[in-house]
Amino acid sequence: PPRLDPLPEATNDERIEIKGTSEPGSTAILILNNEKIETIVNDKGEFNYTFNLDNGENTIIAQSKDREGNVSAETDEYAVVYDNEPPEVEIKSPGEGERFFGLKERQIIIEGSTEQNVGITINDKFVAVDTDGTFAFATTLKEGENFDKSKETNLKPFTASVNPHKSKTFVIAFRKLITAIS
Repeated sequence: PPRLDPLPEATNDERIEIKGTSEPGSTAILILNNEKIETIVNDKGEFNYTFNLDNGENTIIAQSKDREGNVSAETDEYAVVYDNEPPEVEIKSPGEGERFFGLKERQIIIEGSTEQNVGITINDKFVAVDTDGTFAFATTLKEGENFDKSKETNLKPFTASVNPHKSKTFVIAFRKLITAIS
């Protein structure tokens, strides 16, 4: 069978590039969500194909067919989960517009909940999420507005995965204004 380059277990990109190697001049047969696609293997023994993913789990299997028509065994089945929806995130503490005064109040704990198996970052720092989706993040506030650099994105943030078939890759938006006054 052909050899496939490593594939992501989960992604928020609508398309993935399937690359691999096989006998030069043969045909790579890609079985993508039970649909067969054929692509020619170049003289260097390489092939690639852009696969438009369906929402949820997508399956990928490969075979090769030589010039005489002999078909190889199938590769293992690979699963790639496509999910481009940001997870639900609820910040329970601190409250909206809450203000903190003096040096003693600059140490706070941000508590909240999200979907299970989601990676969270706050101000570019990884936040551990419990298996039930709850999290708590201790931080020190600076004077003035805090968390103004946090953003929601699905471009290139950190990924955390407990169950790779339910992985999500996002940075939460902390839209609550927290002000520290000394």
